[in-house]
Amino acid sequence: MISMSQHYNNVISVEGSRNTNPTMFNHLVSLQHRWLCPALLFSLTASLLTLWPTNAIAAEQEDIDRLLRTNQCPGCDLSGANLSNKDLRRANLSQADLRGANLSRSYLAEATFSRANLAGANLRNAVLREANFYRANMPEVNLEGANLRSAYLAVAILDNALIQTANFTDANLRGASLEGIKLKNVRMTDAVLPNGEIAE
Repeated sequence: MISMSQHYNNVISVEGSRNTNPTMFNHLVSLQHRWLCPALLFSLTASLLTLWPTNAIAAEQEDIDRLLRTNQCPGCDLSGANLSNKDLRRANLSQADLRGANLSRSYLAEATFSRANLAGANLRNAVLREANFYRANMPEVNLEGANLRSAYLAVAILDNALIQTANFTDANLRGASLEGIKLKNVRMTDAVLPNGEIAE
């Protein structure tokens, strides 16, 4: 890369050429413009790329820290966060963005996920007793082995979710969407089904 002193000397050379050779002067000015514009664009782009990822990571980590510190994070951006094996009982995660988050084996009894986005989240073997998932968006969520006894899942979207060996005993699924669900080895004793009927 050309230093500032070199660039200054180039400018002097160009100015000196103005009086001696007009054609040479125009040629040198054209060359300087070709060098300066790409160099300036490269410098600005590099600066933006350096700053942007830092801000994005800081915002996500701030929400994670807030949840772990206060157990309250409604509307937070926790997408892709690793929250496995955490004690988050009675946590408020209503309207939170938890897409692709890892909550496997976490203790989330009585937690609130109403209207939260849990698309593709991992809740495998999590304890979700009496958790509130009212109108939660949960397509392709992994609930294998999870304990959802007495959980409230009314009007939740559980399309293509993995629920093998999950426990839905006494859970409320009234109005929930269960398209593509395989109910093999799932406990649903006394659960309220999407059509309002009680499972045996």
